[in-house]
Amino acid sequence: MKYLHKIVIFDLETTGFDFNEDRIIEFGAVVLVKFEKNESLKIVEEHNFLIKPPFPIMNSDIHHITDEMVEKDGISEEEFYKKIKEIITDDAIVVAYNTQFDINFLRTMYKRYEPDYEIENDLLDVMAIYKDRHKYPHKLDNAVEMYNVNVKNTHRALDDVLATYEVFKKLAIENNNINKYINKFGYNPKYGVSGKRFKQVTYIPQKGGNNEIIS
Repeated sequence: MKYLHKIVIFDLETTGFDFNEDRIIEFGAVVLVKFEKNESLKIVEEHNFLIKPPFPIMNSDIHHITDEMVEKDGISEEEFYKKIKEIITDDAIVVAYNTQFDINFLRTMYKRYEPDYEIENDLLDVMAIYKDRHKYPHKLDNAVEMYNVNVKNTHRALDDVLATYEVFKKLAIENNNINKYINKFGYNPKYGVSGKRFKQVTYIPQKGGNNEIIS
C-alpha cells in the first residue's frame, strides 16, 4: 500500500560541532507514515545505528559513546550511508530539533560518497516552532520540560528523537499551524546562519517568543 505522507524525525550524535571536520557517530530516527486521508500519522519504523569514525572520540562525556562501543557495535560510514538513503527517501519530510545543524552533517557525509547529490527534501525544524512560541532558552531539554514530556534524557540519538516527536505532538495540539514552518528556519541574527544554506529553505532572523517566522 502506498503512503500519502512520510515524515522522518532524526537526530545525530557527532564527534564535535564542525560538520566539515567532525563525524557522525550515532543516528536515531523514527519513520511516520499516513496511508489514508483520515488516518493519523503512525510510527512504522525505528532506527538506531552507531557509526565508526576514522579517529578517536574525544567528547564521550557529552553523549557517553566510547571508542569501545563503536568498535564493538558500530557500522562503517559507507554502510551507514547506504542505510540512511533507504530511510530518508526523496519524498520524505525531514524533521529534527535544530535541523540546520544535523542536516549539514548529513550533507557533508553524503558528499563523500555522492559528490553531486543535494538534499532537496522538505525540511522542518521543531526548534523553530518552539522558539516562535517561547522566550529563551530554547534547547530540547527546555521544550521537554515546558511540555512535560516523559522521555528519558540521555543525549543519545534515539531518545532525543522520541523526545522531539513528543514535543512535536504537543506543539501541534497547542496550535496546529505546523505546516507553515516547512522549509522555514530561524537563526540568531547576532551570529547569522550556521553552515550551508539549503535552497528550499527560507532563513528568517528569530530571537524567540514573537512568532517571527509566521507573523
